[in-house]
This record gives sequence, structure tokens and C-alpha cells, in this order.
Amino acid sequence: MNTELKTCPVCGKQPKIYRDISYEQNGYGAWITISCKPLLGKPHKKVECGKSTYERALLGAIKEWNGD
Repeated sequence: MNTELKTCPVCGKQPKIYRDISYEQNGYGAWITISCKPLLGKPHKKVECGKSTYERALLGAIKEWNGD
């Protein structure tokens, strides 16, 4: 599986990866959001993935972002 994150299909910039620690602290698993958003505007593209561990959530979000 390719773990390299592709650039935004709209603007070509590298997207940001956000990790929601509160989910893990409360025992719900891990929640990852990958988003490319201009300073003042709606996100070009945004994906979210929740899994049992951080690594699985990150790989799932990258797979969804890349369209694999």
C-alpha cells in the first residue's frame, strides 16, 4: 500500500493532517482528518477516517485521500 500523501487535486498544495486526541483519550479509537483549505474559504477536499488505532486511521485516511 502506498503511504505517500498526494497533493490537493484543486490547488496542488500539500494537505494538512489533523489528529483528534480526545477520541483516543476517551477510548473511542483514533480519528484522523486530512484537509486542504484556503485561508478564507471552504475546503477544497476533506476526508475523515476513524479506526481502532492511530496507524490504521492514518492509513485509511491516506487511502481515501489518494483515491485508492
